[in-house]
Amino acid sequence: MMQEHIQHETSTAYTPQQNGMVEREIQSVTQMARTMLLGSGLPKFLWDEAIKTAVFIRNRLPNSIVSTTPYEVATGRKPKVDHLWPFGTEVHITCDWKQLQKFDARTEEGYLVGFTRRSNTYRVYVPDRPDKRITESCNVGFKPHQSNVLMTIDETSALVLAVVIMICTIIDHDHDSSNEVSR
Repeated sequence: MMQEHIQHETSTAYTPQQNGMVEREIQSVTQMARTMLLGSGLPKFLWDEAIKTAVFIRNRLPNSIVSTTPYEVATGRKPKVDHLWPFGTEVHITCDWKQLQKFDARTEEGYLVGFTRRSNTYRVYVPDRPDKRITESCNVGFKPHQSNVLMTIDETSALVLAVVIMICTIIDHDHDSSNEVSR
């Protein structure tokens, strides 16, 4: 540290105001993690996963001190964020940790609780497992977000298309039947 001209300084005991910026960062991360846990409805014992995920996300967001992200400052490249999903998203994870019978389910339902350094691997909490441990896997299928709307645009389009096809089939069938009668 001396070669780099770095001095180690300590603060007075029990005076967090001397650590103002660090204390504020800790408070921000804690509030973000609390919001993610409460918003997802997951159990409170997953608080450490929520903290890790909050830090992961904050490191990929620009801040007011530096115009780039902390990730970009540390690595020299822009962070990839297209693989991020909301904390607590319901997922299906492939059962590759146990021997399966022919008609056993191939996936288990779980909840996204974090990310790894690899963009295609996620941390998943599977509540049905007896050990309730967190699993890292790239074999994750995301359940679509549930909304209060009765049907999505895609479902509505598919329904309209099905009705049009059905009507065309009926008209075509009626047209063929009328031609047979007139002959």
